[in-house]
Amino acid sequence: MFLLKLAAISVTLGAAIKYGSLLTDLAFTPNAGVATAIVAAPSLIWAAFKLSEQDK
Repeated sequence: MFLLKLAAISVTLGAAIKYGSLLTDLAFTPNAGVATAIVAAPSLIWAAFKLSEQDK
């Protein structure tokens, strides 16, 4: 079951990354704030998840 969930998430995120740039201008306009958010967001989300998990 875990591998199926992992595969589904991977395919969904891959499609969003590949075709999502067609819906927005983020890939075509340089913006330091957006670049920082893209780099920092996964780490912040993971840290928040682990902290909330630790409190339980």
